Amino acid sequence: MSLQSSWLTSLPGCGYEVTSTLVSGTNVYAACNGYVYLLDSTTGKVVHENGLSGRGNNEVRLDISDDGSTLIVGTDGYVLGLNSSTLGTNWQTSLPGCGYNLVNVLTAGGGATGFAACNGYVYSFNISNGSIQHKNSLSGRGDHETRLALTLAADVLLVGIDGYALGLSPSSLGTNWQTSLPGCGYAVTSVAGGEGCCYAACNGYLYMLDASKGGVSHENNMSGTGLNEGRLALRKDAGALFIGINGYALAVKTSDISTIYKTSLPDCGFATTNVVSGDLFTYYACNGYVFSLDEGGNVKGRNTLPGLGLHETRLAIDTEAEEHVFAGINGYSAGLVPVPPPQSGPWMTANSAALGPKMLRQIAIPGTHDSGTYAMNALSAVGADLPWYVNFIEALPLPAIVIKEIIALWSIAQCDNFFTQLKAGVRYLDLRVQGGGSLNFVHGLQSAPVSDLMSQLSTFLSISGYEKEVVILDFNHFYSMSGPDHTSLINLLKSTFPNSLAIYNASGSNTASSGFNANVTFNDLWNSSARIIVFYRDDPSVADNNILWPNYDSKLGPAITSPWPDKSDFADIKTALDGELPYTGVIPFVLQCQVTPDKTDIALGIAGGTYDSLGAFAEGGNPLIIQWLNGWGNNVGINIVIADWITQYPTLISTILGMDGITIPATVSEVGANAAPATTSNGVFTPDDLIKGLKDGTIKLADVISRTHARSFHVFGREPSKENVKALMQLQEFVEGSEVGQSKLSRKPAVVHDPAKLEKKMGEMKM
Repeated sequence: MSLQSSWLTSLPGCGYEVTSTLVSGTNVYAACNGYVYLLDSTTGKVVHENGLSGRGNNEVRLDISDDGSTLIVGTDGYVLGLNSSTLGTNWQTSLPGCGYNLVNVLTAGGGATGFAACNGYVYSFNISNGSIQHKNSLSGRGDHETRLALTLAADVLLVGIDGYALGLSPSSLGTNWQTSLPGCGYAVTSVAGGEGCCYAACNGYLYMLDASKGGVSHENNMSGTGLNEGRLALRKDAGALFIGINGYALAVKTSDISTIYKTSLPDCGFATTNVVSGDLFTYYACNGYVFSLDEGGNVKGRNTLPGLGLHETRLAIDTEAEEHVFAGINGYSAGLVPVPPPQSGPWMTANSAALGPKMLRQIAIPGTHDSGTYAMNALSAVGADLPWYVNFIEALPLPAIVIKEIIALWSIAQCDNFFTQLKAGVRYLDLRVQGGGSLNFVHGLQSAPVSDLMSQLSTFLSISGYEKEVVILDFNHFYSMSGPDHTSLINLLKSTFPNSLAIYNASGSNTASSGFNANVTFNDLWNSSARIIVFYRDDPSVADNNILWPNYDSKLGPAITSPWPDKSDFADIKTALDGELPYTGVIPFVLQCQVTPDKTDIALGIAGGTYDSLGAFAEGGNPLIIQWLNGWGNNVGINIVIADWITQYPTLISTILGMDGITIPATVSEVGANAAPATTSNGVFTPDDLIKGLKDGTIKLADVISRTHARSFHVFGREPSKENVKALMQLQEFVEGSEVGQSKLSRKPAVVHDPAKLEKKMGEMKM
């Protein structure tokens, strides 16, 4: 299960500071450094913002009224009510006596009353107009951050402050009880409400108290986590309490706070750890990392939020439809989604009775285009293939790191490695190899070493129950490959798969002893040990090695055909593919469904067009391919179907397999919910317009950088390697030092001071 990035948004004007986040329905709210934003939960687009005029640049905390109409904002000694749809300010109220300090807010309870806490004071207020109803100065508790919660019955307002827990009347704010939490000293205290009980965490200790009287009934010292702040989240069914503390994740029973699990969150260090509870997983965030944990405390997914640095990371969760997580970090908001690896299982093995008598070319097989491009990033070396778009992008008047990011976005055709592609149901791999000292896959940039394919395919074929899976390797492009390079590659195939490579013999009788040809059936292969067919586009190598099958333009007589549409428009691709069908040939046939962008498409993408990468084209095109396949039906000779980013579209894989009556469950949410219009550019914008716009400033460099960063985060945040993280960190450093980084901190009006806020708080200080 991976925790994938859906979108990343740089919050304008707020700089790089602690960022709170909240979700309500389809709206995501983010707040940072005196600004509040409303974002679309699907795209991350900033829909509205409010600079909280007069309130300065300070941390902001959020809650929302139970009816969803009023967003409650706490900042710098003030509480404000904003229209939740427009972010217009309905009212703002100065909290008397507390000075200018951090404000926590709470609206749970179902009534018209909200609560605020600041610097040792607690207030209740009318949510509709902000008028203060009651105030409690928490006598003797000092001036410290004050946190709030309600019991599940909403009959006790719980307060945590400086090593104390208090129970207040929600209606009058009268103090019912206050309890010094034993052993924890004086530190920030978090509280959560249960069924008739209060949970409090302070300085490495966890307590369970009676909500009616405040007596401590149970204690857990959270051994090994250190003396640090704990943050709390109650499971929806109130059966477990989750604690994030100092880089650790804990779960305890709500009945006696005994430990269910304690997990050290890997790689994130020791820092403030936030937590939210979902239906599928519990999510913890620490120091720029987000983790999903199962009920046993096992880390099932992670996202390093690559490029955003090591900062406090706050979370919100939406479980209404599908489970989505939203993170706030250092002036950014990010959307994340837990995604299980796509799996179609051993579909050939499971359908062996039906497939056995059929020839390889008689069934529909899912394949990937440019299968080895998943390992690229902005630090990858330029490839020996040098496609035209690399030269075009390198010539643009852009900073070097941005150029490399853009090249990577137009080079990556698959986001998952070979093993994941195969587990998703793919059985055809399109492979392009660069030699010259090492053997790497290539497409604009150098990608994974060829050894990755060998190890991952070997692992896949060794899985119990996958004994009848047949995989096609199509080595169809070679660059800077010498004779010794070919020899090295072929020897690697032979040594890794000594008994699994199908012998080619055009006149053979499709047996292990005589060799196989284009009429080979699955039963023919299964009656031997052969499970891999290798097409190879180098005639001298094919002539000398019978494990290699001649490719589509071989003078030896091709054993596969793979016409390239070479179209940059979805409608044109459909027309080209229509012209190839029905297929009645006698060798395997590859239907190439991927877009081939032209210079105008790339220029338009850089300038802010919809399609800014191969991944974006897949978001638009792959849902259309599903429509086309359904329209063509299963009587037109469709064989191998390839596309970009195919593992993100399990419905596309299941549609291909379904053409032969094979059904598999779709286990991954689709990336693109709807098909895009069947055009890719407006026909007016030209590459020269991009170059001119960058030079004269009509196309702003800051905008290009922001868009490139956001798309790179989406692409590289899926399965972030150390190299991907390093690349995005370099881009982020560039962003922060560039015009776009400087513009993130806007100048706000001066703070409007309120003398009443500086009331001197008296009372016995905690001893």
